[in-house]
Amino acid sequence: MKALFGKSSLNKNTSLTSQLKRTMDLLTINEIKHTDNAVIANADDTTILIETLQVKALALKGAEDYVPSPPNLETIIVKGGHVSPLENPNGVIEFIKGLIS
Repeated sequence: MKALFGKSSLNKNTSLTSQLKRTMDLLTINEIKHTDNAVIANADDTTILIETLQVKALALKGAEDYVPSPPNLETIIVKGGHVSPLENPNGVIEFIKGLIS
């Protein structure tokens, strides 16, 4: 589970692990299995979809995210890992505000 969170975020906010656990506790065992299968075991590589976008797009990525930045797409980096909205909500909010202002 630590791979989902940036190390610095876990050190500063130990409640992140319990927040994720609480969210997962709401799912049934079948929902957890389906999620694991769809997102981890049989995840599709969507690189080709990103490369063929016909609209302007930006990516948001946590500095400690294990997923690489999308190819040929401007990527904004915020503090945190793969779950940056939990780790750095203000950074994500600023990103969104920048898009709509």
